[in-house]
Amino acid sequence: MKADMEPQLPNSTGEIFSSYPAFLPLITDGETLFSWAARYHRLSGNSLAKQSSIQLFGDRRAGLRHDFPSHLQKLADITQGQIGNAETLAYERTLFGFFAPFQDVQGASNVLSQMHGKSVEKVKSALGLLPSRLGAFFPLKSCQDCIRDDLRKYSVSRWHLEHQWPSVWICRSHHRMLHALKRESQPRDLRRWLLPEDLKAEEWTGLATSSGAMKKKLVWIAELSAHIAHLRDQYFDHQLLRYAYLLRAKDRGWLFTDGSVRLAQVRQIFLKYLGGLDELPGFEMIRSVHAEHGGMLGLLMRQYDWRRHPVKHLLLIAFLFESVAEFDATYERVRQTNAQGGTDALEGMIGEVWKFELKRLVEFERRSLSGAALVLGIPLCVAIRVAKQEGIEYQKRPHVLDATLKEKIRKMIIEGLGIEEILRESEIKKTLLREFMSRDPALRDAWRMKDFERRRNNYRTNFLELIDRYRGIPVKRLRKVSGNGVSWLHRNDREWLTENLPHMKS
Repeated sequence: MKADMEPQLPNSTGEIFSSYPAFLPLITDGETLFSWAARYHRLSGNSLAKQSSIQLFGDRRAGLRHDFPSHLQKLADITQGQIGNAETLAYERTLFGFFAPFQDVQGASNVLSQMHGKSVEKVKSALGLLPSRLGAFFPLKSCQDCIRDDLRKYSVSRWHLEHQWPSVWICRSHHRMLHALKRESQPRDLRRWLLPEDLKAEEWTGLATSSGAMKKKLVWIAELSAHIAHLRDQYFDHQLLRYAYLLRAKDRGWLFTDGSVRLAQVRQIFLKYLGGLDELPGFEMIRSVHAEHGGMLGLLMRQYDWRRHPVKHLLLIAFLFESVAEFDATYERVRQTNAQGGTDALEGMIGEVWKFELKRLVEFERRSLSGAALVLGIPLCVAIRVAKQEGIEYQKRPHVLDATLKEKIRKMIIEGLGIEEILRESEIKKTLLREFMSRDPALRDAWRMKDFERRRNNYRTNFLELIDRYRGIPVKRLRKVSGNGVSWLHRNDREWLTENLPHMKS
């Protein structure tokens, strides 16, 4: 190479590229800063990786940190902003944009300052990665089809930023599982400028091909990751995120009336939905949900003061929500509710409005606590606890029946009302009702007959509707229809069943 074409160190004004514009390649859509610098290194003719790093970043190793490089302000000055200013480079060309929305304003500013400056030694700690147990190692990843397409289009391959996000293990363009650089081939700071095409087959770790259903879920996680990673200058409040999760769980029927999570049920559904992904690197925390305390689910849906890894949030969001728009709308609703009414309004939105209804039923409608609990559909023990906490005055249920109440109960028994209805109307304990009925065998037997007739009529009506709806199908298939009642009728009303289904086999 001629002497006047050899790359030189920046001059005092940092205008190396005004003299050598060919050394500054265009940065392409979705390309990482490390990828762009690797392409620059190839064009520069430099023999040593540190030479290109010094020319671009003013430091021999700054640019070789593919995840969180330092000296970004120096790079922006040297390139005269032609590939973006320091902040844009951090958000749009490094992993910072993925983690930033889960920081607060001060935390994000602190990390940006380090990346703009000379040292990023504390960046991963500041982002909360070191105590997260997920580690702070981010392997370079690529899609084999993207490599082929890039070589055809650009004559060189690239590292796509989206593929590098910790939550992404599939290419959204090709629906192909990503390959990752083996750890032994990738020390903490790379020693060479790598492009995907430079790697040998044995340097890649290929992931097993997932089923179509699993791929669909991975694509959804990747879409969600892309949306959140582009929320520049927008930061999630972790407590508001928790309320957004709870509100969505409430919509799905996964909360008790008091707003607490039906954790056993949610764990089971979560593992059915995402359990097959726990073999992917960085997704191992899914296994923690097997624990009785719920693992990552419990940590995200209960109140804690410290941040959680973004991957945990993304997995839970992907599980709870059907679309990006649905998540955004739910979070915005929570944010506005908090702005207008604070924590009390949030608690009311999730489920604690029932406390006010309990007070109204007991103090104004003069219902017993047990009767109010039945109306609200909450356990009596919960109603008692809340009544004591809120100072709700209530009368204990009678342990002795007076003549008026006895007559009221007797009439309901003769009418054949259900047990729950009798308890609700009389506001007595179930044990007291059982004791009352046991003292009068004739009354008890009369109620049993009425109860049998009521249930028999319900089963008959339901069965006639069933055979009309599924006209012509065999009895064997009818038995598989939920709530068919065939077994009960076969045991208790076989003659009627035979008359209405003459060809039924015994």
